[in-house]
Amino acid sequence: MKRKILLMGCISALLMGLVSCGQPASSEGTESVVNSSASETVPETEEKSNETSEESIGEDMPYWKGVRDLFVYDVYTTGRTYVGRVSINIDYPSLKPTSFGWAYQLDPAYIFVTDPGFTLEDGKININENVMVESLEDTFEVTIPQICRYLKSDRNRRYSNFDFVVETAEPVTINDLSMYKYTGIHTYTYEEEDRQCNFVAYSVDTKQVEHSYLTLIVLDDSLSNPSLDPLPEGTIEAYAKKMAESITVRE
Repeated sequence: MKRKILLMGCISALLMGLVSCGQPASSEGTESVVNSSASETVPETEEKSNETSEESIGEDMPYWKGVRDLFVYDVYTTGRTYVGRVSINIDYPSLKPTSFGWAYQLDPAYIFVTDPGFTLEDGKININENVMVESLEDTFEVTIPQICRYLKSDRNRRYSNFDFVVETAEPVTINDLSMYKYTGIHTYTYEEEDRQCNFVAYSVDTKQVEHSYLTLIVLDDSLSNPSLDPLPEGTIEAYAKKMAESITVRE
């Protein structure tokens, strides 16, 4: 009986020893799994970071589709003397104009591509003679009357007193085309309220007609479209740049 009790005691002691020895091993095993899991999930974390970065880039311009359009105009000087033609292909963010006028996009971006316009004769527009620009740098200032003229035609009667204030102007070269980039404020009156919004514009020398340079302009027209989400900061800059980069000269 005593031998049996002693034997059972020895067995119990042996089992307790084995259990106590197994606990550190189990703990190490858990730590090993955690470390292994951490090292294995590092690439996943980096991949998620890249995905987030790509998503954030896409979110900056969720409505950009790159809708291709043709823009062309003929240039005449005094006596309706034909000088040449400016002709390009250009991408709009999501919607192109039905004619060569202003075009709302799927968001509050308001976009226009234009020539410098026509000369004035006795205070009236002379459609037989195009405005010739001294230099590419002067293009936007010279083109403001043309931009405002089309704004007046496209807006309803509640809008008036259109004007533009250039805050920055810098020469740039995109795809071997000389351009001038402008940023500033568009001011106008809505009913009796004075309003303003930001704009970005590029004037472009296509090298097709000397002293005749086209201009693309993008307005942040969020104020006039309260039913749409406001444009995120940097959107009009991105739109204008992508439009400038999309230009291809037609021979």
